[in-house]
Amino acid sequence: MSDKNIGNRLLTLDETVRLVACKSPLVPIWINISLNEINCGNIIFKFETSLRFRKPSLLRNVETGHPPFKAIL
Repeated sequence: MSDKNIGNRLLTLDETVRLVACKSPLVPIWINISLNEINCGNIIFKFETSLRFRKPSLLRNVETGHPPFKAIL
């Protein structure tokens, strides 16, 4: 998952979930999501993720109640 093979590609929701869950049951330590744009009725989010994967008990953003996700406003 580098800029060379993923960088700035637009992925569907299903493609994104498959990519993040590729090492299940391990998941990225953190995932930051922010609104990028709304274009022709499509909502495009910027999805940034740690390249380090851990078991669910070791994730960041636990205080939000939705680890490892963090909404960036």
